[in-house]
Amino acid sequence: MAQKFRKRRKEHQTPESGSSRKDNESASRKVIEIYDELAEEYALHYESGNPDKPLWDEFLKHVKKGSRLLDLGCGTGSSADYFFQRGMRVEGLDLSPGMIAVAKRRFQEIVFRRGDIRKWRSPSGRFDAVWAGYSLFHMPRSDFETVVAKTRHLLARGGIFGLTMQEGSGESEMPDPFVPGKTMLVCRYSLEQLKAILEANHFRILAHKKRRPVSRAEYPFDKLLVIAKEVS
Repeated sequence: MAQKFRKRRKEHQTPESGSSRKDNESASRKVIEIYDELAEEYALHYESGNPDKPLWDEFLKHVKKGSRLLDLGCGTGSSADYFFQRGMRVEGLDLSPGMIAVAKRRFQEIVFRRGDIRKWRSPSGRFDAVWAGYSLFHMPRSDFETVVAKTRHLLARGGIFGLTMQEGSGESEMPDPFVPGKTMLVCRYSLEQLKAILEANHFRILAHKKRRPVSRAEYPFDKLLVIAKEVS
């Protein structure tokens, strides 16, 4: 399946146009603007209870204690702190300055940086594990595939990649649950699509799991966790 996927992608690959780049940059600016606006409310929401803890625990089953772990799209730091409290050496990266400011204030033992993963270079070398919790479905599909490829190069040999996405098909502009008056791109993926993309980028699938949305503060799609191992 992965070989077929690689072939199709190569056949349809074309240089990114100027208009596509502008659209992607516009989408990124919108994401930053919205997440900056909701940073404080977002932190309060997750302090009151997080339905993703079973998914975090599933991910940690595959990561050795003491591993260097990058929380990619760390938001206000809840997942980074969860991993830190369970013995991981954690760094957090997020596109939103507002989110990073809240994370730094809340969890001062953890290194948080502001950056765009599509352009970011790690100043501290490779990681044993990368976690991307709901941070990659706001970007266009071409960017998502680019980030998956880049994540493999951020990982040490045999490193673990865990990501959670919105399950489904298609993409659309949707109101953010925390900021109903503003919309962001939401790309949905099936398990088979994610498996194909990961396998095409030299990952082996280790586990997958999903949960239903539990409140109106979430997008109305099932949440899909996939855990993979770098196998280059």
